[in-house]
Amino acid sequence: MSSVVKSFMLRRVPIAFAVVGLAALGIFAATTQKAATSSPNTSEAARLNNLGAAYMNQQLFEKGLKSFQEAAALDPALQVAALNQGIALLNLTRIDPAKALLEEAVKKNPNDPHAWFSLGLLYKNSDNPQGSVDAFRHVTEIDQNDADSWYFLGAANAQLKQYLQAIDAFQHALQLNPLHASAEFGIARAYQQSGDAAQARQHLVRFQHITQNKLGSPIGLAYGDQGKYSLVEESPGALEKVLPQIPVRFVPVTEQAGLVSKPAASSANDLASFLGPGACFLDYDGDGKPDIFLPDNGPQGGMALYHNLGAGKFEDVTKKAGLDPAVHAIGCTAGDYDNDGATDLAVTLNGSVLLLHNEKNGTFKDVTEAAGIKNDGLNVAPTFIDYDHDGDLDLFIAQYSAHPYFDPRRKEDWNGGDIQRSGCRSYCHRLVQRANRLRKSEGREIPGAHALARTECTDRRSRCPRLRPRRLDGHGFHPDGFRRSHPLAQQSREELRTG
Repeated sequence: MSSVVKSFMLRRVPIAFAVVGLAALGIFAATTQKAATSSPNTSEAARLNNLGAAYMNQQLFEKGLKSFQEAAALDPALQVAALNQGIALLNLTRIDPAKALLEEAVKKNPNDPHAWFSLGLLYKNSDNPQGSVDAFRHVTEIDQNDADSWYFLGAANAQLKQYLQAIDAFQHALQLNPLHASAEFGIARAYQQSGDAAQARQHLVRFQHITQNKLGSPIGLAYGDQGKYSLVEESPGALEKVLPQIPVRFVPVTEQAGLVSKPAASSANDLASFLGPGACFLDYDGDGKPDIFLPDNGPQGGMALYHNLGAGKFEDVTKKAGLDPAVHAIGCTAGDYDNDGATDLAVTLNGSVLLLHNEKNGTFKDVTEAAGIKNDGLNVAPTFIDYDHDGDLDLFIAQYSAHPYFDPRRKEDWNGGDIQRSGCRSYCHRLVQRANRLRKSEGREIPGAHALARTECTDRRSRCPRLRPRRLDGHGFHPDGFRRSHPLAQQSREELRTG
């Protein structure tokens, strides 16, 4: 081969490699671009999944299902979206498609307790108790500390008339949650059906104690009432972008807004004035703009109602609204206690409480006497709450003790004398003779009185009492040191005052 040919071929080799390299780069770029365009929008899918979870919490199952379907279409790899579709369909009682999705979910992720739990519920309610037993057993193996899963395992075993296994599962549930009402009822039934009447009666009494005293409630049929694993799963991938910090500065605009405050002259012995009044925002006329109510220190020294005119301006409408500007109150709370669509007011004073009904014509009417509210003592902080979840707002009144030991103006050490052992209980009752009160709302009336919180002496050897408040939980007063309002309210008001 001639040197000319060799020289030509050597020059061709780099050119060939260059062409191959460019071709490879082109293929890689095209593949990358294709992958980028076809990759799922995982963040948006996660957001849609969590939106569906929010809909489920509002019992909007169709909307929840639609969001889960959109999330799954956007990101097929998002397994919780498919699982959540099954849970939504189960709550919509579309059993067959729910079953298909839930069974597929446990295959793809056998360690997800949510999938097994919902599948167990489906089997339990579709005449497959053995499938339900197997499903709930999986949940208890994944999480041994979930009382609701043990309860459902016991209920499924009871369906199969396997009472010993059912009793064992119910006992597990009660060890984890001694106030599990459904487990107490379930174990009572299991003992009864297995021939142990004594144990059945014992657990039935416990069930009645838990439910009648509202220490616990039985498992319900509604979404969210069957345990944490019956709920859909949220996606942790939905991260909201944090907006940049903005500078915040507050400037006084009281005078420009037309708000006038005139502190009333008070004597040195007036504890209520020393504590100072509160204030309430409310839209009393329903125009969409928040108005302001002052229990005291208004432009005429007492209570005041300011109507929001918009553009940052307020107008004093106290007299126009039927309120007495000479009344010196302490605290206030706003709420629609009678469900008529208008915001009412409850106002505390030293020695009484005012219930002001919104007449929906720009005025308020004092309905305290008609509502049966009589609350003497230093009433400080009121609040509307629906403590028993019946849809009507109840009224809780917090009071301050008139005993000098609790006077915040006292600067010197307490020298009121020793507290004798024999007199400790009566002394403590005198300290708290003005107990906090809860008023139960019945439609437009708030009749009766319930002592919601009460203090008691816990150290008879101390010179000064230690006061222990009663604590309210979600079902009333808990038994270990707590007390429901109703039994306490059955004591006479005279007993509460005098001890």
